[in-house]
Amino acid sequence: MRIKDALIELNGTYGAMRKEALHTLQAIRPKLKSISDADQMQEFIERKYFYWKEDLLSIAELANKYNVSITRLKKSWDRYAFLEKQIDKSKPAFKKLKLGRFEFSPYALNVSGSNADVSIFIDKGKLDMGIYPKKDLWTKAFSQYARNLKKEIKIILEAKL
Repeated sequence: MRIKDALIELNGTYGAMRKEALHTLQAIRPKLKSISDADQMQEFIERKYFYWKEDLLSIAELANKYNVSITRLKKSWDRYAFLEKQIDKSKPAFKKLKLGRFEFSPYALNVSGSNADVSIFIDKGKLDMGIYPKKDLWTKAFSQYARNLKKEIKIILEAKL
């Protein structure tokens, strides 16, 4: 699997995981017995984004408390965790390009170094890259640096994990 493919699949898996989390919450709803659980559940439903590690643990606890199966949710959850570990393996390649800070979410991979910040956005099965100077100056020299950096990053994204 290429890094590019893992990022795209991570995005899709996040959507599936969110859908399963909402499905689980809907299955819990008729079984609710406490106001605090109902408030917590409603908060999850109203959120556009959720923090998969913390929020899914809370949803799993609610499901366990009310005897609701999370088998399908767990499958997406496990796949997401696997993809996250796979993407994490690409850190050394970015460090070779002097891009030390490495963060990713279901919607973007962000790396940065002393000269530039790079955002690789994931949307509808495609990746889009933006390279931004650390200083507000977009000079001819930075323009050349950005072009070369973009080529190197594309090579990394096509690399197999």
